[in-house]
Amino acid sequence: MLRDYYKVFLLAIAMLLPLLIVTQNHLLADHITDPLGNELHNQIIEPDTIITELMLDWSSIEYYYRDREYRPVWVTKYGPHSRAIHLRQILRVADQEGLEPANYHIETINQLWSHENLNQLAALDIYLTDAFFRYAIDVSRGRYRPDNSNDNEQKWHIRTKKFDMVKELNKALHSADFEQSLINLAPKHIGYQRLRDALINLRKIAQNEVWPSLPAGQILRPGMWHPDIHILRQRLSIDGTLPVSANRHDDFFDQQLSFAVQRFQVRHGLKMDGIVGPATRNALNIPIEKRIQQIKINMERWRWLPRSLGNRYIVVNTAAYNLAAINNNRIDFTMWVVIGKEQRQTPVISGNMHTIVINPYWTVPVKLVFEDLIPAQQANPNYMKRRKIHVLRNVAHNIQVDPVKTDWSKYNMENFPYVVRQDPGPKNPLGDLKFLFSNKHDIYLHDTPKQYLFNRNKRAFSAGCIRIENPVQLATFLLADQPAWNTTSINRAIASKKTQSLKLTKRTPVYLLYLTSWVGEDGTIYFFDDVYKRDQALLQLEKRNISP
Repeated sequence: MLRDYYKVFLLAIAMLLPLLIVTQNHLLADHITDPLGNELHNQIIEPDTIITELMLDWSSIEYYYRDREYRPVWVTKYGPHSRAIHLRQILRVADQEGLEPANYHIETINQLWSHENLNQLAALDIYLTDAFFRYAIDVSRGRYRPDNSNDNEQKWHIRTKKFDMVKELNKALHSADFEQSLINLAPKHIGYQRLRDALINLRKIAQNEVWPSLPAGQILRPGMWHPDIHILRQRLSIDGTLPVSANRHDDFFDQQLSFAVQRFQVRHGLKMDGIVGPATRNALNIPIEKRIQQIKINMERWRWLPRSLGNRYIVVNTAAYNLAAINNNRIDFTMWVVIGKEQRQTPVISGNMHTIVINPYWTVPVKLVFEDLIPAQQANPNYMKRRKIHVLRNVAHNIQVDPVKTDWSKYNMENFPYVVRQDPGPKNPLGDLKFLFSNKHDIYLHDTPKQYLFNRNKRAFSAGCIRIENPVQLATFLLADQPAWNTTSINRAIASKKTQSLKLTKRTPVYLLYLTSWVGEDGTIYFFDDVYKRDQALLQLEKRNISP
């Protein structure tokens, strides 16, 4: 009975709430003495033909203006305030941030800008407020959410703080420098800023230059004379890879041109041989508009990141097969990595590095046990034994079962009762060192006995974890504040063949990212293949115009 009374009470409140809000608005309207404020109130409560855009964020607009008693934000009865001038200018150049000015009512704002009657000034104020809300969210947090797609194609699991656009507007209005506060909405990451500059530069090239395309034809090599070499020189000169002064023999493939081709190949993740084969020709022929789009996509990814990554951290760019150790915004060193294959993609995650394991055991994930090990064992009864892989019923007491006598058909991934573990040694896929950082995906960094894979340009071969080229160098970086550990002592511990875990006294943040375009410290722009097809997924969101 009490529950029924409670339901009736809640229903009554729900029915009365709109009436209470309307009553509150009318009571507030009675106290508005400013004609412009009164016009604002009327247009927000009952939008007329001046407000033609129905997709405004009316709930946020009404909440914001009601809280400030319908005082205008951007205009006075004489016209736009200086704050409005700064905001309109920022919106006009939103394309420099990889955004579209048209998404922020810029045409409507321009049409209303010079009007002096109160209803149009009130409409201008409302449009400017909504434009600020939209722009502030897009440039700070990103236009799209990384999980706003089917099956989460972006595989992005780095959380960011919620963005309060009303709070940000009030903060900007109370700042000493309103214009700078608008500029500060964009990320301050050096990676984002460099991409922003590259975007501006590429757009200038697109406006002023013809981006030539190499026709299909034979492989171009040093020492050749060929008409296509003239086009090759033009193409590499336009993006700055080949100095203009180098075009002395237009149709001849000289050594300087070969060096320029090598630089281009390094920038695009291609085999650096100085020869224009099919892969290099295809990369040269990607239109500049697609490169501009690629930069915009990766600027969006930077907006998804926390505002600060820290002073000292590790970043792995899986799209570039690269790890970088960062210290005070400078790169200490880089190394190649192997990432998850397309069927077992490495996700975008972050965490704090907390443990280094020397001479690690490999506990095989249950999924890999069923997908890889059991089929291999059934095909070859000596498979696990030869690789020193043990099936343990009790890990603490090292109680094992015989994989040859085990009836694997009785088990699946849900009812599997064993732990499958491989001993340390040369056949262990984790190599000599394993690096553990906090994450719920059981992803970690580790050494590998398959060092030959680092000689390949495309390195997506793992089951999801990151294999690193120089584990001792990384361990030395992470243990810098623990004097007992250095390169020599780490190598000595590895040589002992004993398994031991080192707890880091200072935890270093780790970020596994996916960036198909970035700019180096020297200003060089890099474009790598979309190995996981995540750029394509983001482009589909753009085509469907899905907003946050």
